[in-house]
Amino acid sequence: MRRGDQAPCSVGASRVFYVRSNVRVNNMPAQTFPLLPPRCRRLLTRGPLVCMLRTRTHLGGGRQAVTTESSRTGSPQSGSEVRDLLAAVPVLAHLSRDDLQDLAAAARRRSYTKGQVIFHRDDPGDSLHIIVRGEVRVILPSPEGEEVTLALLGPGDFFGDLCLLDGGPRSATTVAVETTETLVVERSRFTQWLQSRPAAAIAILTAVGRRLRAANELVGEFAFLDVHCRLAKKLLDLAGPAAEGGAVELRFSQDELASMLGVTRESVNKHLRFFKKRGAVDVYRRRIVLRSVDYLRRFT
Repeated sequence: MRRGDQAPCSVGASRVFYVRSNVRVNNMPAQTFPLLPPRCRRLLTRGPLVCMLRTRTHLGGGRQAVTTESSRTGSPQSGSEVRDLLAAVPVLAHLSRDDLQDLAAAARRRSYTKGQVIFHRDDPGDSLHIIVRGEVRVILPSPEGEEVTLALLGPGDFFGDLCLLDGGPRSATTVAVETTETLVVERSRFTQWLQSRPAAAIAILTAVGRRLRAANELVGEFAFLDVHCRLAKKLLDLAGPAAEGGAVELRFSQDELASMLGVTRESVNKHLRFFKKRGAVDVYRRRIVLRSVDYLRRFT
């Protein structure tokens, strides 16, 4: 779905619409409005996408207010099943079965649909999410409705950890890139579990340290590299080890690359055309194929 498009998927009696959190009507935030008429929905769905709201309608034609976060709690799983899922998380893999079993007892499974907001920046930080399947995009929105992608996370990754450490609000917004399932542990239960397990605490701090290093590197790229070099580096980073094996296909749109780099789509398109003319990449709809990794490395 392109940025600014209206959803149009239905879930039972629910209809999902993509709207803008920075739009106000009669000085009231869009999130507080009940189901809006089509003309108003078209007005609200213009501009950069920053949040998804779910509007539920009754079969009899009644209306309910808009809510900002919606997820499905999956069917209960046995403690051993959840323990096995936790054991697949790299940062927890070295823990004993008893430690994992205790953590599994505190975890709850939640599912999110493609495009659904898991939480917004400045929401209360009361839980840790561990990705079981799917992909999550971590974004930093601006008051004007623009956004920068900070990270793309997959199975085995976790997010919401900063709030567990300092008790503050969410520092970024997270969105499910595809159908995603997470294990959620409330902050109070996780900190209680962590206090008696120093090895787990060190592993979590090590992972947080890696993310801080990555954040410092990102700041340096914004400060010292031009868009040309940042785009080449981002393409190589997204390719990962697969870049050593020849042509690599990346399934990202130019809008998504622009969000990762903090620039406009027009700027990304301009530099991709430069690389394409030199045989370094091929550009298709919502995918890019890297043809010459060596050429791209000249700019990193």
